[in-house]
Amino acid sequence: MRISIWAFLISLAIFWVGSGIFIPPAWSQSTTKEIGPGLKTGKQNYAQYCARCHGATGRGSMAGVPDLSWRGGKANGLGQFEEHLQNRILAGGKLCPAYQGILTSDEVRDVIHFLRMLP
Repeated sequence: MRISIWAFLISLAIFWVGSGIFIPPAWSQSTTKEIGPGLKTGKQNYAQYCARCHGATGRGSMAGVPDLSWRGGKANGLGQFEEHLQNRILAGGKLCPAYQGILTSDEVRDVIHFLRMLP
């Protein structure tokens, strides 16, 4: 009886991990390509404030600029939690200016959501 319970628990864990239930939303890529008002705002703000250095796809167009795409992984890219990304954008980075007072929290969130829509 004890072995069958463990087998059940292991298979349940494999199912949960395989289905993505325990993967934080920040680590899962958006699948919808619908562009709503927030994403349009995010696209416009990204083009105006970010694309010059991070490039049209977020992969960086200058040396030393972090890869913000899914390819950048958890260290630099969109694999980071949204709250961390928001704080980083508002506070700035080594080369990146702070956008506190320039973009609202909602506008920063829209930029992050726009980037997550990119391939």
